Amino acid sequence: MSNYINPPLAAHFIWHQKDNDQFDDICGIFRKYLTRDIDRPFSRELNIPTFFYSSLDFPPNDIPISIAKRNIIFICLSRNTLICSKWRKYLNSLSNSEPNYLVPIALDSYALKHSGEEGALNSLHFIRAYEFDKKLKISYLFCHFHMSYSGMDSVI
Repeated sequence: MSNYINPPLAAHFIWHQKDNDQFDDICGIFRKYLTRDIDRPFSRELNIPTFFYSSLDFPPNDIPISIAKRNIIFICLSRNTLICSKWRKYLNSLSNSEPNYLVPIALDSYALKHSGEEGALNSLHFIRAYEFDKKLKISYLFCHFHMSYSGMDSVI
């Protein structure tokens, strides 16, 4: 008998380390709501298992694994992920079938070119974070997160 608990939801974040500042601007506040604050154990965060994957010239060694009933994988894309063939291969090899849901976030206009490649990112709708002001970015992420969790297939 296994004591393994299968959580209902897990969040994964993937980004290129050269995009750290943009990642923090867009996803920093959002991920705080997902994870538990160890300094404030009774705070209102959701305590959702959250995993981070980042690297520089080579893609991360690990790929997001399906540990929950639904795994939402936020992928921050930019010119840095586009110009490196190893990064593109890594990103296009991600699983985009249930229970995984990919949420590509374009940090710049170059990131949209990922959608034209064969693989996991082909023909997906991208959150164009570079077009929104900071307040709208967090709202859009929450909305997309909710839609992915509730199983809705459409995108705003």
